[in-house]
Amino acid sequence: MPPKFSSDYYFLFLEQYYLLHDSFNLNTRRVVNFRVNQGVNIYLYDREGQILYYYSFSVRQMCEDIGISHLTLSKYLDKDGAFYLNSFRLTKTAIEGAKPSYLTAEELADMLLQKKKEYFKNNLLIGGNKNDSSQPLIIQEVSSGIVLNFPSGDPTT
Repeated sequence: MPPKFSSDYYFLFLEQYYLLHDSFNLNTRRVVNFRVNQGVNIYLYDREGQILYYYSFSVRQMCEDIGISHLTLSKYLDKDGAFYLNSFRLTKTAIEGAKPSYLTAEELADMLLQKKKEYFKNNLLIGGNKNDSSQPLIIQEVSSGIVLNFPSGDPTT
């Protein structure tokens, strides 16, 4: 039985071995990019930039930890006057003097979920649509004729 590796990147060690071994002429670049520190620092503040809710070393980490999609991050990250859910500022730079909130990732995700519900409810009440390209999904079973209607609404409900 082969030994178990504790690293999630064990295959990169093997690649590094083959790159450095004399009998293989695979690549002119002699170092594997482990991408351990890849990414940018991302901060989630309140609208005024006084409370730091979350800090991440990468987009992927933030998406996984608190459930913000990559597309949403791209839309609001460092855009002047664009506030996520009309309540939060996403930026790549730290704001001097901001106080940390000390919320856990789960508490923050719950808070964001509540803000999403409020945001979508308010926007739909004033005639807006969370996504202008949203369309309802209608499925009809051919044999029985049963029609299932899935409205295009707030995905958080």
